[in-house]
Order: sequence, then structure tokens, then C-alpha cells
Amino acid sequence: MPMFNRGYLANSSLQEKVAIIGCGESAKVFAEWSEVEHFDVFTTLGGGQFRDKDVLAVETLREPNDYLQIIIANQYVDEILEQWVNDNKSLQNVFWFDFMNLKLAQVDSLSYTQSAKDSSLHVIYDLHVLPATFDIAAFLVRAELRRIELGLDNINLIIIGGNFGGVSARACLNHGSEQGTWRIQNVLIPMSQMLKRCRGVSFIPNKKCLSDLTQGEATFPQDLSARPDFRFYALAPLQKRFESGADIQVLESPMQAKEYARQFLKSHGISKQFITISLREYTHQASRNSCIECYQYLAERVLNLGLGIVLIRDTNKALEQKLNWEGTVECPVASFNVAIRMALYESAFMNISVSSGPSFGLMLLSRHCDFLMTHLVDNSQVVSSEAFLKERQGISVGEQFPFCGRFQRVCWTEDAEEIANEFELMIKEKLSIN
Repeated sequence: MPMFNRGYLANSSLQEKVAIIGCGESAKVFAEWSEVEHFDVFTTLGGGQFRDKDVLAVETLREPNDYLQIIIANQYVDEILEQWVNDNKSLQNVFWFDFMNLKLAQVDSLSYTQSAKDSSLHVIYDLHVLPATFDIAAFLVRAELRRIELGLDNINLIIIGGNFGGVSARACLNHGSEQGTWRIQNVLIPMSQMLKRCRGVSFIPNKKCLSDLTQGEATFPQDLSARPDFRFYALAPLQKRFESGADIQVLESPMQAKEYARQFLKSHGISKQFITISLREYTHQASRNSCIECYQYLAERVLNLGLGIVLIRDTNKALEQKLNWEGTVECPVASFNVAIRMALYESAFMNISVSSGPSFGLMLLSRHCDFLMTHLVDNSQVVSSEAFLKERQGISVGEQFPFCGRFQRVCWTEDAEEIANEFELMIKEKLSIN
């Protein structure tokens, strides 16, 4: 299929006319940018003129293949494409013109094909029984594996809330209703962006609303009457899928987040290789927090290797007075924005963090993040006890996650010097092969 460029359009013959849908500012910019000469113009109702040509009604555009390409050059692209699909018209040569960036996007890449419309897995995250935490990451990976098994195109995430200000009691557990609501908006929904095939998110108050959204189509979990348990959001079951040949490191930041991460790095003069240090500084289960002095010492060691350092503080501390460690830059936006945090992890030469929601939910389930994870065991807390790690996360003291890459490791020592030594060795080893 021929792709657009200005010269190609300008030289198209009379038999290769272009159809432009729209006659406003976007259409004007497209006509000037493309230098197209042979074209017809369409709007919803037709009428009037555009560049000395009569504007036709879009319903008269019955044979799209009569045109070299069809350009949607207006803001109503969603409505136009939905109607186009409903009319069973081909989308093979349809493009949308992004006049702000002077780019053409093929409609297929915008997921408006008939199959994309009808072939979706409805993923149900019920906050009555599932946590409002980064544990949703493993749940989403399981859903992605199910989508692949069924041969479906996309995922629609449906979050079921509750009666506590729209949040379930389960979501408020340990954090309160305000934090529960915050986590839905700033953890659960943004985590869906880490799956490229997730095309939409809905929030409903209870299961009674499900039928209107799913309409008998495929769901995950498949049996909505059953009560999901930890197997739906723990790592141990995912490891079994890995052992059966499944790729479980499927999470990745969206392109826009990568661009914002680049902007941050450039604006702070970080042009060389850098690491991230993510700090846990939370009042809940404080014994699992990062040792600030230990990580400051580690940062000094890293600076001696010539790498930059980006600090990502705990969300609850991100806007307080800066730590002002020498040679480091803090990135508060990454403390609040999951996608930008992930993009920084992916861009970094190496990452280091204690065991936490972001480290388990982002780094561990992405092949694009190299890291050293520390402080997994704290037997004073159930969720970090050795028994819990074995049962839920599928790992025992001294082991490594079998699905992780060469530079994705767990450090089991609690000694600051030994942690710094291991991290430095990882960095040097990676530097030696880059």
C-alpha cells in the first residue's frame, strides 16, 4: 500500500484522487502540507466550497477504493470511523491527519477495524475481593495471556467499585477510603496503560452493571460468579505459566510517557547513562522502608562510576523538602505518574529499589527494566514474610526469579556495604558489554 508523502500526493494522477473528509482548519493545514492537487472534499452534510471545489456529503463516498487514500482531517474521527465500520466499508486506505504534529496515522493503528471493535476480552477487576494496589500488574499479565489464548485483539478493563464513596471496603483496607479512591485513579487505571492491547477502562459501582458492558462476550476471570483469590494477582501462578513457555514480562510504558521521560532527562542535563533509586518512605508497614542512609551511601558509590542518578521518592514524600543528595536529581512527577515512572525505569541503565509495589508491579514484569531489588524479607510483616514470599510470589531466600533477565536480580543481604558492592558489580558487568 502506498504511504503518503507530500511529493507523492502532489504528483498523483487524476485517476489517483484523494478524498478529504473535513473542510475546517485541519483540512486546510493538510492541503497545504501535502500539496495535493487532485482531491474531493466531504463533510457530514456537504454544501459550500473548499479550495474552489464543491463539498460533497460523506454518505456519497460509497466506494473508498476509488481513491488513492482517504484522509480524515477533522476532530470527529471517532464518530466517522464508527459509522464507517457499521456500514461495512473498507478501512484499508483510510488515514487520520494529526495536524498538530503534521503526521498521518493509518486507521488500523488506531484500532478501528471491525475485528478490533468486536474482538475484545473484558477484564473484570472487582475491588470487593481484589486489592487496590500494584498487585493489579500480575492480574493484567494473566489477562493478557488469556487474551492471547483466545486469539482476541484487545482488552477492556472494567473496575468494580463499592459503597464507600465509590470504593469497596477491600480497597480501603490499610489505607482508608480517600487513599482507596486515590489508588483507583492513580494506580489501577494508569497500570492499564502498561498493556499495549488495553483499549479502554470503565468504572462501575457493582456487578449488576456488568451485563450492559460485556454483552455475553469473553471475560476474565471466565467465571464471574466465583470469588477470585490471590492466584489472580500473585506471582507464583505466573511463574508456572512461564515454565510452560509463556512470556510474562509484557508490561511497557506508552510512547507518550517515554517522550515525557526524555523531556525530563534533557531538561535536567542527564545525557549520560543514569540509574534510578526508588525510595519507600511510607508510614504503613514502615519496617519495609528504604534505609535512607544506606541508599545515600550507594548513590555516592554510583557517582564514582560516572553515572547520573534520578531519585524517585515515595508518593507520600515526593513534595516535601528535597533530600539534596549531591549529584542526584529528584523526579516528583514519577512518584505520582505510573507511566512516567515506568518510562524512567526503562530508560535507566540500572534501577535499584527495596521490595515494593512499583518494583514488583513494574520492574519485575517488564523485560525492559534492569534492576537490583533488595529487602524482600521482613518477617515482622505478613506480606514480606518468608512464608508469604514462597506461597504468593514463588521465591525462597537465596533464589532468583527464573523469568528474569541477566541484569534483573534480587539481593538477599541486608548489609549496606554488600548491597552497594553487588550493585556496583552489576553496573560494571553491564558497562563491559555495552
